[in-house]
Amino acid sequence: MDLYKIIMTVIAVSSIGFNVYQFLSKQPKFKFRMSYGLEPNEDGVGSFLCARLFVSNTGGETAIYNGLEGTDGEGSVFYPSCSIEIGSKVEPNSSVVGYITNGHLLAYGTSSLFVIDGVFKKHKVPSKVLNRLLSELQEEKERLENLGYTVHPPSLFERHNKSNKRDAASGAPS
Repeated sequence: MDLYKIIMTVIAVSSIGFNVYQFLSKQPKFKFRMSYGLEPNEDGVGSFLCARLFVSNTGGETAIYNGLEGTDGEGSVFYPSCSIEIGSKVEPNSSVVGYITNGHLLAYGTSSLFVIDGVFKKHKVPSKVLNRLLSELQEEKERLENLGYTVHPPSLFERHNKSNKRDAASGAPS
């Protein structure tokens, strides 16, 4: 093989390598922050305890938020609801913020949590971040319940049903 063919082969291989590197570096990459807080109820009366989810796109292309997936201590999969709309675009170097109700994380014994993007790629929330959040959320839930507060948002039935418990037990219309 002469020198010309060797140089052309090195240039071709390095060009392909650079294109692969460039393609991989532009893919969307999610970064997460989580904390707990209070959110107002939909009717504006009162508030409920929740986990706040902050999802940033540190990649070079737009990502689409496609939901959450969690696993419990036994390995069963569940899908907690989040206030971030499915299909929301997360532009490069920007973020979206939403909340997950505390019951969706604490009731199942969440062991891992994934954010799923528009091509169904799972991005894992780091275990350290999730475990710290769950312990803080559990402590705050117990503290607020000991003070007599309701930490869960009212259910649809409670929110829209105008009857009281006595009328519902007797079968009388309201």
